Amino acid sequence: MQTEQTNKCSHQKGHIEAGATLIVIGLIFLLHQLQVIQFELHWYIIAAIGFSVMGLVEIAQFHKPHKIFEGISKLALAAWFYVSFSGMWGFSPATSWPLVLIISGVAMVARYFFTRSKSIDTTEK
Repeated sequence: MQTEQTNKCSHQKGHIEAGATLIVIGLIFLLHQLQVIQFELHWYIIAAIGFSVMGLVEIAQFHKPHKIFEGISKLALAAWFYVSFSGMWGFSPATSWPLVLIISGVAMVARYFFTRSKSIDTTEK
């Protein structure tokens, strides 16, 4: 029973992340169309905004310590998209792609250690 409830809750959180991302991106497009905000629209900006919103939602909702690292890794990926595709500081996707591997690896290792420490705590009790 607990597994069904956990799966349902994590599935609902995925909907919250996706919904919040669509709302923010839609608002940005609307404000751009109404000429409230002005910027040159590129696909990498949308990707960076999407990963930023998903990361912030993940951090805001976390009930498990490893979730905060997942949120931070999504924020780091958003920063990578923006910095590398905009050419900021001389970065490009061709020169900075190893950063994506590092970000993903750190997130996986952090998740392992935090889920492992929680399972050890529950078995000791």
